[in-house]
Amino acid sequence: MAHSEGAKDFRNQQKFASYEKALAQMDIAGKVVLDIGTGRGELLVLASKQAAQCIGIDYSDDAIAIKEHYHANINAKIYHMHAQDVGQITEKNIECVFLINTIQFLSKEEQATMFEGLAKVAAGAQIYIEWPVFCNPEWRVEDFNWKQIVDNSNKILTGLGMRSDKIWYFKGRIRGS
Repeated sequence: MAHSEGAKDFRNQQKFASYEKALAQMDIAGKVVLDIGTGRGELLVLASKQAAQCIGIDYSDDAIAIKEHYHANINAKIYHMHAQDVGQITEKNIECVFLINTIQFLSKEEQATMFEGLAKVAAGAQIYIEWPVFCNPEWRVEDFNWKQIVDNSNKILTGLGMRSDKIWYFKGRIRGS
């Protein structure tokens, strides 16, 4: 099994401040939670203690294998797919959506497709979007900057009928930076 940065902390079930901060922004008790780009499942581990149902999406075989190996006992459904394919999941009653350190990997077109899919499965949901304060040049999003992501996301989401007062944006911090 491949190990990524932070795997030791993950194996020890260390809670990361960014996930706790994200969960503190919304009342998830008894609600259906979707984590897009769930990775190793840290947010799902924490959310599963309060939420009625937890769903994760990730395209990485390694990340899903790590989550399944170390946290197979949490009640979460994992979809192995790209973020822009979120509209294909079977659940249509999602109330809280988390995009933590995911959006910067998507082109503007992939972001638009992902948000269109969200409008199908999470209409009226609260949405939490967080990304690092800097962008690695290898990441795919063109002309990456905070204002563009906020403006682009708001334009797409409100154009799809989602309420801008239910969308939160945060510039995160890379661990160790």
